[in-house]
Amino acid sequence: ALLEHFLGTSDTSSQQGYDRIQIGEAILADGQTYPTLTITYTPGADDVNPAGLWSSDLQNWSIPSTQPILYQHIQNGDGTATLVWRSTLPITISPQFFRLKVSIN
Repeated sequence: ALLEHFLGTSDTSSQQGYDRIQIGEAILADGQTYPTLTITYTPGADDVNPAGLWSSDLQNWSIPSTQPILYQHIQNGDGTATLVWRSTLPITISPQFFRLKVSIN
């Protein structure tokens, strides 16, 4: 329910939110290609804090040297906003996994 609160979707509808989290898109930065975690949400959940997390093994998440960088925060003009976290490691380093963590402020 906390994730639904942040995304601005309903936890009673399985049809909402499936398109709000995108993993694996690559962007160019400093001549390298990096994987990203992209989250589209409805602003207003000021009582929560979103964080993008990274792992190479799905067990250990975001030690300080691999903490994803918040690369973009975009206001979409349609009542939603988008957060994009970028890995600190190029896409050639694999495996790389992302997840979204939402916690109460």
